[in-house]
Amino acid sequence: MVDTAADVGNLSLAAAYDRVNELLDGPDGTSAASPDTAQEALQVLSHCELLVQRAALFSSNEDADDLITSQLKYLLVPFLQAELHSSLPSRDPAARLRHAQAASEGYCGYLQRCQQYGLLRGPLAQAYAAEEAGSAGDPGTARVQRIERFKRSRALAGLLQQMRGRRRQADEEGGTEGGPPGGVGGWDEEDERRLMLLQLEAAAIKALDSRPTLRQEQQLLQHAVALQQSSGSSSQQQQQGSSSSFRDAARQDQQQQQQRQQLQHQMFDKLAGIAGQLSLTGDRQAIRQQVFRPSHILPTLSVEQQGAIEFAQAQQREARQAQAAAAEAARKAALTADEADEEEVARARAWDDFADDNPRGWGNSKLRPCA
Repeated sequence: MVDTAADVGNLSLAAAYDRVNELLDGPDGTSAASPDTAQEALQVLSHCELLVQRAALFSSNEDADDLITSQLKYLLVPFLQAELHSSLPSRDPAARLRHAQAASEGYCGYLQRCQQYGLLRGPLAQAYAAEEAGSAGDPGTARVQRIERFKRSRALAGLLQQMRGRRRQADEEGGTEGGPPGGVGGWDEEDERRLMLLQLEAAAIKALDSRPTLRQEQQLLQHAVALQQSSGSSSQQQQQGSSSSFRDAARQDQQQQQQRQQLQHQMFDKLAGIAGQLSLTGDRQAIRQQVFRPSHILPTLSVEQQGAIEFAQAQQREARQAQAAAAEAARKAALTADEADEEEVARARAWDDFADDNPRGWGNSKLRPCA
């Protein structure tokens, strides 16, 4: 085991990275590491970072195809450092602020390296570019992108678990006589490279999702540190100014207490906002509510209500027709015999004029002749 800094300094790059995997039980075990284990892993990762810089493994004029498969895993060193710093608990706001800042720098360095080697593609590259530009964008679009990244991370977790199982099975079969070392049914360099690329993509998604949360946490911690400093300075001023009047001291104490309460309310409001962004519960609930949402507009009236409305309209229509018929009958009854004859002659002449203007078969087409 590695117990001292001298022992860590004597490790090679491959041995140091393997030591980190043993401490964390794989790249996915950073959140479950104890504080002592996390501190030891951070010490070994610092040594790994130093060896990577000395060996000049990564260059600005290269892309991912220029890296050999065995070197891809060393791209995860800043990401693992960020994960460990973000998982370290601390009751001291100043100490936690240092860890949050170190985690934010680690995530930023990892994403910059991934962008340099062309490992951020499609939505990941767009999200990283938007975050680097500082553009907030549409909240609805940002929420959809977070949901898409969450779905992609779950799919990647399943693929990684499946591929790790295949590699474990290939290692076990390769250790026995007649076991396939690679190719069909085994594990070769192409499979190892695909596994590493999937790990790098999953780490990039987690880094993108963790950076806004860390940024807000840093703001809260800065408020808490400022509050501590103001409380400490106010207590020192009270001790030094004991000769001042009791009324002035009480007034200053009351003002400082009001300021502390305002800062605490602001911190609680920001914490509530962060808690809503940390989990996708609200987004899941919105998606769950839209699952059985009909694609058509639901009716606003029942069959009985619509029938009652149509019946009332029919009654009104019949009443209007009866009223009009009674008025017409009264008008005809008031006419004299000569006026009735003139009206009948005018109606017959109007019909004859219409028949002359529209002879039989006038509107027929050549395709459908009727005359």
